[in-house]
Amino acid sequence: MSPAIDDIEAPAIARPPAHPPLATTNPLLVNALREGKVDEAALRKLPRSVREYQEAQNELIDDLLDIEDAPSNPWDAAPDGEQSARARFATRASFMINVLLCLIKYVAFIYSRSYVVLASAVDSTMDLVSGGVLFCQARAAARQDRPKVRDKFPTGLSRLEPVSVLVFAVLMAALSLQIFYESAEALIGGLTKSPKRPEAGALVIAIIVTVIGTKLCLHIWCQRVAAKGGADTGPVQALADDHRNDVVSNTWGLAALLAAALGPGASWMADPIGAMTISVFLVYMWACTAKEQGTILVGVAPDPAFHARLTYLALKASPALVGLDTLRVYSAGAETYTVEIDLILPPEMLHRDAHDIGQALQDRLEADAAVARAFVHLDWEASHVGEHLGRPSLARGRGSSLDSPGAPLLHKKGT
Repeated sequence: MSPAIDDIEAPAIARPPAHPPLATTNPLLVNALREGKVDEAALRKLPRSVREYQEAQNELIDDLLDIEDAPSNPWDAAPDGEQSARARFATRASFMINVLLCLIKYVAFIYSRSYVVLASAVDSTMDLVSGGVLFCQARAAARQDRPKVRDKFPTGLSRLEPVSVLVFAVLMAALSLQIFYESAEALIGGLTKSPKRPEAGALVIAIIVTVIGTKLCLHIWCQRVAAKGGADTGPVQALADDHRNDVVSNTWGLAALLAAALGPGASWMADPIGAMTISVFLVYMWACTAKEQGTILVGVAPDPAFHARLTYLALKASPALVGLDTLRVYSAGAETYTVEIDLILPPEMLHRDAHDIGQALQDRLEADAAVARAFVHLDWEASHVGEHLGRPSLARGRGSSLDSPGAPLLHKKGT
């Protein structure tokens, strides 16, 4: 009588530690990378287009060789706590100052009754609302690893940010169109009836000049913080760009206000035309933002350099690696990607060893902050029909079952 399965003592299996993950160095590949670099003297002799291409190749080669210098973690250095704190302070200070500037812009509109000042104030308001939306999204994403949240959203909340920005972009574009409509109505009314000039008193001018000067200082400060690099500097660079755009738009608004209030004759038209110009610019910018976020939601591939780094890292998975069958990378959020990779390992390799290689590669891929999730599939040959290919019914033909002799799954590898 055969013993029960529960009575059989399982053999002791010594699993390798999960960290540091397995890795290997291919001397031929490393030498090929080093030989592929072009020195500065040779670069200067190349045509401009070829030189720019080769400079990009040199940067990619240096990036790949950096992986060899840090085999235990090829992606992220230890975070710079001081730089992170500086970036967070810049973000919070910018938000608080933006609140004050937005309030005094509405004061300027009340005293001036200028459409261009109204357009600028609405732009500042929507910037504050967008900051609040992204803040709420960040708090929600920070809770995504809780069991209840993970059960409800198995893939996490990485797509919450592009969804939020997309909805906000539509609302912002609609509001800008409304300002454009009211400005056009005021322009037509002024042409057909008596025109109305805005008031450009000393208080209004002082407020707008203060806004421009403050925004310029914020741009310089945030730009310097972002230039130092480190963690959490991406939002600071975005703030620096936003402050720069506000300097341009507010300067344009001030010029239009002064021309409309103090200029002769038909110069009153500068106010509604200036507001219409700002509105058109805002609609265009938010339409570009909506397109970008929509592309992320669909699932866009990363730049070739990021794809090359993932490929190089996969080639270091094990000395026994036969090859790579498939590497598919697509966006999983605003700044994160999902990675699907098929490794080809020897057919005689033990399942235990193959699993450890795949698990180690998955850990190394997910060590990158830009990788939301990595899926590693292990195979022993590459002559079969590719997995998935975006068609769920690929595993079996129409009208066939998995038990039929002609089922593709049964013929995939001669089983």
